[in-house]
Amino acid sequence: MKNNWLIILIIFLLVLNASMLGTFLYQQKQMRSRIETMEKPAMANPEPPPRMGRFFRQTLGLSQEQHHTLREIRQHFHQQGYKLQQQLSVLNRQLLDEMTSSLPDTSVIHNLTKEIGNIHQALKYQSYTYYVQMREICTPEQVEILDSLLLQSADSDMGLRRHRPRHQFK
Repeated sequence: MKNNWLIILIIFLLVLNASMLGTFLYQQKQMRSRIETMEKPAMANPEPPPRMGRFFRQTLGLSQEQHHTLREIRQHFHQQGYKLQQQLSVLNRQLLDEMTSSLPDTSVIHNLTKEIGNIHQALKYQSYTYYVQMREICTPEQVEILDSLLLQSADSDMGLRRHRPRHQFK
């Protein structure tokens, strides 16, 4: 009888160990796929979404010529933004690698964060330039609508950040 309990206990421990090993391997696979996803560029397509052009065309009442000019401006903006987003993605990955290394180098981290800040600055300036170019093709009435859209967008972004964390970890 005592041997039966020992056999049952051994079988139970073997099953438990096998399930723990399976769970560990599954978690490793999941972690690898998350890392691969992080390494992919943030924007796979530098082309602007077509719906955005229709939105501005309808909301601002753009003429055919204005709409065509806006499409050209938007394509240039998205192509340049795509390049900057690619650089930002690479730098963020390098920063993460340095931060998680066994001996993180503070000067390397400082330089990477400075470069990331410079790219953020370039992206903000590019957004400003895009907005100014949009305003240049609009009538004064359309500029008023465009300005109110920008202010609404900024207000809603700020409101969201006040009520929930900017970055949520899964």
